[in-house]
Formats: sequence, C-alpha cells, structure tokens
Amino acid sequence: MAEKGTQSVEKGVRLVKEVNLALKSILDSSRLSTEKAKLIQKATTEEAAVIKQITEAIRSMSEQIDHISKATKEQSKGSRLIIEAVDRIKELSHHVKTATAEQSAGSKQISETIGNVSHEAEQIAGATSRQREKSKEIVKSIENIKKIAGESVSIADEMNVAIKSMGEEAKTLLAEIQKFKV
Repeated sequence: MAEKGTQSVEKGVRLVKEVNLALKSILDSSRLSTEKAKLIQKATTEEAAVIKQITEAIRSMSEQIDHISKATKEQSKGSRLIIEAVDRIKELSHHVKTATAEQSAGSKQISETIGNVSHEAEQIAGATSRQREKSKEIVKSIENIKKIAGESVSIADEMNVAIKSMGEEAKTLLAEIQKFKV
C-alpha cells in the first residue's frame, strides 16, 4: 500500500512537472506573441508615416501637374494663335503667288520659303496637340496614384487596429497564465 502511495505521489509529481512545463511553454509562447505584436505595431506605425509622406508627395505632384496643365493650356492658346497666323500666311502666300506668277526664279524661292514656314508651323501645331494629350495622361496617372495611396493608408489603419487587438489579447492571456503560477 505504501508502494501504491509512493507511485501515486511520483505520478502526481510527474504530472505537476508536466503541467509546469506546459505552463512555461504557454508563457514563453505568450511572451513571444507579445513581442511580435509590438514589432508589428512598430512596423505598422512606421509604414503609416511613410504612407503619409507618400501622400504628401503625391499631393505636391498633383499641384505641380495642375501648374503644368495650366501652362499647357496657355501653350495651347499660343499654338492656336500660331495656327491662325499660319492660316493667314497661307492666304497671303496664295495672294503673293498669284500676284507674282509672272516673276522668274526669285518668285519660286519666295513660294518655297512660305511653304517651308507653313510646314514647320503645322509640325509645331501637331507637337503641341500631342503634348496636350500626354499631359492629360500624366494627370490621370497621378489621380490613380493618389487613389492607391489612400487605399494603402486605409489598409495600414486596419492593420494597426488588428495589432492593438492582438496585444490586448496577449495581455489577457498573460494575466490568465499568471493565475496558474504556483
């Protein structure tokens, strides 16, 4: 009977040791989880700061694009004036050509010069039009970047809330583990 008592005590001691090891393992895991949660929270805070900087940079770029857009509009107005001038030059060219039809080789040089000027003015007008289209594409790209940055900030905020919740749960778990300590 004493042998059974000894065996029961040994079995009890062994069970207490196993429970102790299990509780230590749980405590270690809880501490590790708490440390990881703190690291994640720190990383999330840093990421939010970076996202804020990105948002500010995008806002600045947007303002610059607005200035570029205004300048492009002004350039477009100038281009229209050039086109009108080219049209007037074309009209004058026709009148000069008609009036000087009887002139010799000199009249041919004048006509060719006017044609070259007209061609160059048309090229300038075409380049201005292409530039206006590219500026519109740039503005659309910046708007897409602003939208993506806004979404990133929302995701970072959600992660921060989840990390805080995990931290609170880890604290609660540690408190529960403290109740089991001998």
